Amino acid sequence: MKRIAVLGEGVTAKSVRKKLKEWSLEEVSPDKADVVVASPGISPDDYPTTQSEIISEIEFSFRILRERGACPFIIAVTGTNGKTTVTEMISHLLGIPALGNIGVPFIERVDSFKQEDKVVLELSSYQLEGCSTFVPDIAVLLNLSPDHMVRHKTMENYALQKSHIVRNMSAEQRVVFNCDDMWMTGIAAGSPATKLAFSIESKIGGLWLNTTLKGSHNKSNAIAAMLVARSCGLTDKFIAEKMISFKAAEHRMEFVREYEGRLFFNDSKATNPDATIKAAQSFSVPVHIVLSGEDKHVDYRSFIEELSPLVASISVYGDLADLLGKQNNPMIKPFNTLEAAVSYSFEQSVRRDVVLFSPSSSSYDLYKNYEARGTAFKHYVESL
Repeated sequence: MKRIAVLGEGVTAKSVRKKLKEWSLEEVSPDKADVVVASPGISPDDYPTTQSEIISEIEFSFRILRERGACPFIIAVTGTNGKTTVTEMISHLLGIPALGNIGVPFIERVDSFKQEDKVVLELSSYQLEGCSTFVPDIAVLLNLSPDHMVRHKTMENYALQKSHIVRNMSAEQRVVFNCDDMWMTGIAAGSPATKLAFSIESKIGGLWLNTTLKGSHNKSNAIAAMLVARSCGLTDKFIAEKMISFKAAEHRMEFVREYEGRLFFNDSKATNPDATIKAAQSFSVPVHIVLSGEDKHVDYRSFIEELSPLVASISVYGDLADLLGKQNNPMIKPFNTLEAAVSYSFEQSVRRDVVLFSPSSSSYDLYKNYEARGTAFKHYVESL
């Protein structure tokens, strides 16, 4: 690979271009390239016409490491929800870097790796879509629920892209999979890798002593991470002690403050309905939920039918306000602003209730990203 084309202008593309200069590789147009590296945000529908192979930054980084004979032990994590939490848990338990969809491109650390190193990668379906030879030593399959349908069109195609994580694995490698999830069970079944199944009922869950993490979904996340750590040789005693000090990333079921007896939680990372359902299920007190985001072309009617029994009130703003308002459901109260939606939830609540910001969709209708959206929520709550 001497001549490389790069598609995109975001964080991933900038990191690739930076490395191309450091490695004295020529950046050319797609029609002249040996290989084209596409940013994950660019859909295959928008790829240029070219005879060159188009791959992801993950695939490109893997090929560079393989050519150098310096490929580290790779733990790769994918799923619709919980990827970042599990990736961070594994990083915390094993003391290894966490890269990929978590925020730092894999390619940023390529020059520092040696064969004896370990790394954990969070991988989205967009990144896996452009992988053809990539193979991890341990693949972690968490769950699959409707998301990214604008790009993937069907659940079957969504699952197909996720399956790229295991398709090159061998019997010497391991796939840790959620046997409570039929999609992930099916993907794991198609791999020759050694299979390590986990369930919400797995006994290893008894090691989960971290009381700052709410919800059964976080117990499932912890079980997956602990099973990976155990398979890497850590003792149960060490895992249990280490888990106590783990702290989830910002915007994931994050406690913001208590105000006039109400507990405010920021779950801005909930960018699909399944994540919001699991968040609402995490509390034993009345929940007043705030939704927002753009239309992701999922079944919102079924989502509201499932959500309604779990919460005491529903407020919504952003693009979803118009969409959900058309359901003529008296429980749904649409608003034009975040402040109005949160104020309504507060007014509907009483002492010991929870006001939960768990949007159920992506943030691009009003915000640059889910972090900016969660920060806006926190700033407003802190100003009450």
